[in-house]
Amino acid sequence: MGNAVKKTGPLPEEGKKEDEEEEKNGEQGEDENIPNGLSDTIKKDEGKRRFRNVINMTRIAGRMLKEQEERAIEKGRQNTSLKEPEREEIVIPDSMYMYPPARPPKKKKKDLFHESDCILADAVAMQVDAESANSIDELVRSITVKLKTDMQKLRALFMWLGVQRIRQRTYPTTVEPTTPIGHLKRMAMGRVSYAVMFALLCRSAKLPCVIIRGIAKSASYEVGDKNVEELRNMWNAVYVSGEWRFVFPLWALSAVVGKTTGDWTLVESKGDPLRERQDESTGENVSQVDDYYFLIDPEEFCYTCLPDEERWQLLKEPISKKKFIRVPYLWPPYFQYGLHISTKFDSIIKTVKGKCNIAIKPGPQFIPLSYELFYNHKESDRDISDDIQLERYVAIMNEADKTNFVLRLPVDGVYKLEVVDEAKDWICFFKIFCDEDIEPWDPFPINSTIGFGPCKETENAGLRVETLAYRNGIINMTKKQHIQIKFTMLRNLQIRTELVHNTISPTELADHISNKVLDNQVTIHLTVPQNGEYALQVFTRDKERGSNEEFRNACNYLVETDVKPRKDKGWENAREKLIRQRLDDSTSKSRNPKEIKEALQKFNDLELINHGEVDRAQRRIGYLDVKNKMRDGINRRNTVVLEKALREAKESEYRDKVENMIQDGEALLKHLQQLKTFAHDVLTLQRTTVSEIHRYNIPKQSIYDVMKATFLVLGEREETLNEWETIQDLLRKTGRENVLRKIGEYDTIYLETETAQRAADIISQYDKSNLVEASAAAGAFYVWVYNITKEVLKWTGYYDGGEQKQNQEKLLNGSISQPRTY
Repeated sequence: MGNAVKKTGPLPEEGKKEDEEEEKNGEQGEDENIPNGLSDTIKKDEGKRRFRNVINMTRIAGRMLKEQEERAIEKGRQNTSLKEPEREEIVIPDSMYMYPPARPPKKKKKDLFHESDCILADAVAMQVDAESANSIDELVRSITVKLKTDMQKLRALFMWLGVQRIRQRTYPTTVEPTTPIGHLKRMAMGRVSYAVMFALLCRSAKLPCVIIRGIAKSASYEVGDKNVEELRNMWNAVYVSGEWRFVFPLWALSAVVGKTTGDWTLVESKGDPLRERQDESTGENVSQVDDYYFLIDPEEFCYTCLPDEERWQLLKEPISKKKFIRVPYLWPPYFQYGLHISTKFDSIIKTVKGKCNIAIKPGPQFIPLSYELFYNHKESDRDISDDIQLERYVAIMNEADKTNFVLRLPVDGVYKLEVVDEAKDWICFFKIFCDEDIEPWDPFPINSTIGFGPCKETENAGLRVETLAYRNGIINMTKKQHIQIKFTMLRNLQIRTELVHNTISPTELADHISNKVLDNQVTIHLTVPQNGEYALQVFTRDKERGSNEEFRNACNYLVETDVKPRKDKGWENAREKLIRQRLDDSTSKSRNPKEIKEALQKFNDLELINHGEVDRAQRRIGYLDVKNKMRDGINRRNTVVLEKALREAKESEYRDKVENMIQDGEALLKHLQQLKTFAHDVLTLQRTTVSEIHRYNIPKQSIYDVMKATFLVLGEREETLNEWETIQDLLRKTGRENVLRKIGEYDTIYLETETAQRAADIISQYDKSNLVEASAAAGAFYVWVYNITKEVLKWTGYYDGGEQKQNQEKLLNGSISQPRTY
């Protein structure tokens, strides 16, 4: 090795020449045995073969790419979790520099977003095709060019995204990714989220839009789930009309139907016994437009979606993650109907001896509620025995201010109660654990869809209950007791009554129930043959429609007596005496019907002998209910509430006791109706007629004075009304501050006597006829101010028969000339 010489390779240029020569020699070597003339032909065929191979490989690659894209789109169609993709091909910042800070909005969606914002925006959105633009900016310009307000632009962008049917449409094989159609294709393949796409559209339109990340109770959520970390999702907040508002484009523009875990068995639906075991199904993703998730109010959104950053809850008092997990599973109709859960606000309910109660208060408009009951055979570790049918173990109890769902379950296990409306749309869900010692509950005697107690269907069927003690669904009585329930017939009806028991035949019960009709009054007489639980059913049929019409169930009562007859032992222990004394004290002293009801419930729970305490308590409850409704109607100064309270008070057996309140209520009702009459002429004005006033640069003095008096009555300070520009600004206001809306909702309770007198002085120098000639709108405002001030001042002497009053009335009627020239 020491003497060895290292052999070096050729220089670069020399090596290159050697390679070329070897290649040349090789080609010559291959052609040495080929006859002259054939070599060129073979070379040409070889070139064609190689070209065809390249073409075929390109086609195969294209076909594979197309199949891959089709599989991705199909996978996107089958995405039934309603979750955004975790990884995206487009990466943009969640927020932008100099965006307004996150603050709770001051307005509700109903005050901010109106149907008029949709008409033009939706029409424009449907006319712009995704393939007509080469960029997002070009697309957004096409959508928003004819729109004036930010709200219209936002609505149009939202609707455009909604009408694209992203996962259902077909896409070109080759498409530029940065074009709108390219973005949609990547969305269909699950590579771009709705939240990112919506942010791109909004930011191009100069609408501040942030991407919010957090937890959302999507289609994969099951009521009662405590582990929600798998429910990561994304949505948006958009700054519009000076406020941040939520938009969840994925949920607003798509939905999942038919998704089930396969863990539940439907055992009862609206009183019908079932045994329907659900098969596991991923469901189906469908395109739709649901406006609920467009500008949704934070106070509703917080129960479904929890952002990672607390500030993006947009709440004055943010909720904790613990509360978010525990709250009931609420669906949009719960908020749209204005419902309120009045029992424990928890998604998980634990029964006591197999019994529990869920109460829901109605909103402004009463909505009949129903339910479906499910049994979880997986978590319960077993199926329900074949010899047990869970029918009639849920009862709907109607009360004046709430609907109760009373469950008494005979089998331990895990259940789910779904509260639904008449159309079977979901309202709210509860998970129920029944895992302790349970009572051997019997089913309810009946389970009608209208429940127990008077309800909306009672009046629809032509009856109104008059016995206030029986306004709720339960009648407590003894075996020897005879009770009467009185109804008023709202039209000419035929009445039928039935008494139902789980084991006693209808024939045996027929003699214990009867009804008598006198004029338009129906009196039902009821006794029971033995202790137990019964159902009293009342049916009606319109006589005018003939006997071919079927009877309809108008009202039901659950009649309860002592299940075990209790003998009067002649003495009571200390606790029993205390409960009896508390019922006596609350009946005689309390003004709170709820307190008396609670004392009565404890009395009944101990099964104490009734020596008249129950009847006295029920009468007291009835009286206080009437009195409190009258007081509420008067205090709220609402004509609808007051009219209902007056009607019930007049028709009740306690009318004499509340006669003074009835008189006050009637006087107030007349006054409130008078205010509506006063406002009628103003409210019938066209907007263009009103707008002509604020277009005056220099109005006539009469018009200025009338509008000054108008806003003085509406609560503005006089020193702020000395400039016409201020009145113009007030006339331009919209929403709750709109002058016509304020007049429509006006109540004189807020008008001080001195202010009324000042407004009357301002308009006293004018009359109606001349004002109408100058301006129809000013004439209407003049009459309204005159009537309002007269109504307030009529008790002060200012208008009491004096010359001022007479002149005002003559001026209003146009019977004397105007003392001031225009």
